Amino acid sequence: MTAPCVFARDHCEFGVLGKGYPAGRGKIALVYGNWRKGIGGDVRSYGLSGKMNSPTTLDASTQESLMTDHITVHTAERVTTVTITRPEKRNAITQAMYAKMADALADYAASDDARALVLTGAEDYFTAGNDLKDFSTANRSDELPPVARFLNGISTCPKPVIAAVNGPAIGVGLTMLLHCDLVYAAQSATFDAPFVKLGLVPEAASSMLLAGSVGMAVANDVLLAGRKLTAAEAHDYGLVSRVFADGDLMGEVAGIAQHVARCAPVSMQRSKSLIRNQREQVAAQMAAESVLFVEQLKSPEFAETVAAMMQKRAPVYS
Repeated sequence: MTAPCVFARDHCEFGVLGKGYPAGRGKIALVYGNWRKGIGGDVRSYGLSGKMNSPTTLDASTQESLMTDHITVHTAERVTTVTITRPEKRNAITQAMYAKMADALADYAASDDARALVLTGAEDYFTAGNDLKDFSTANRSDELPPVARFLNGISTCPKPVIAAVNGPAIGVGLTMLLHCDLVYAAQSATFDAPFVKLGLVPEAASSMLLAGSVGMAVANDVLLAGRKLTAAEAHDYGLVSRVFADGDLMGEVAGIAQHVARCAPVSMQRSKSLIRNQREQVAAQMAAESVLFVEQLKSPEFAETVAAMMQKRAPVYS
């Protein structure tokens, strides 16, 4: 069984919607964002308009259409750009969004035309992580979950994957960067992986790859002590290739992507395969993390974390 990758942040909206959200006061939503006042008693979903919708009023095809519209895919001049476009929820990712990103990666890998892929977020966030409400209601089946399809796709993609981190990268927003070949960040970007704060464990092989990227001491500071890195720190430690002014990021990355796309494609792919020569170890680490992740999701620690967030108090672990 592959574990879903559920993350939170120190000010995650693990249940509370209030002022600033249309028709949302007093409702539980389980999505990332800032804590708001007012705990209510039901769980609702939000569509493109930001208005609250009862899940019982939307059929599966309508829900799928709403969700996948939050991922835009565009290819021009041999560069595919995948944008997480859900700014009203700080680009929190649903299972349907993962499915579309996984499809985009598969199409890119198989394309004879596209030779570079840029992954970025809309407006002020790269991504605030997973939409917990969506994950809490996702259907469980024997099929590979969309989040696992995406992580497998990005970790095994034979072509260059470039990240343009335009804002906070939280949870999977950080761990997916470990599978990108070039990572560029805006000066305002931050990097946060608060697994332990949620009573969970790292995923996407981050328990192995982050230490390889930034060193064991810094990786432990991030994963165990909950340290949030600035863009400058991420660059200094080797997580980020370069940092650009916020307004310059996308233009700079576009130029780099076009340069990469003009390079000899076979040479590029073979070079990447030589650099990323630990695929078996990465897959094994992902599998080991998944087992523990599932166990923690069912644990009293995770339940206490959720209860404490709902009640706006510090968790107490026995």
